[in-house]
Amino acid sequence: MREALFVKQNSAKWKAYEQLQASNPDEMANRFIDITN
Repeated sequence: MREALFVKQNSAKWKAYEQLQASNPDEMANRFIDITN
């Protein structure tokens, strides 16, 4: 996948993760895994 397409497909999800506070460490870990996959 080209980088531009990857960024376009995932930018909304990344912005949402930046805005939300993780309430526990497990949620933070799940977000990290989701972003890196």
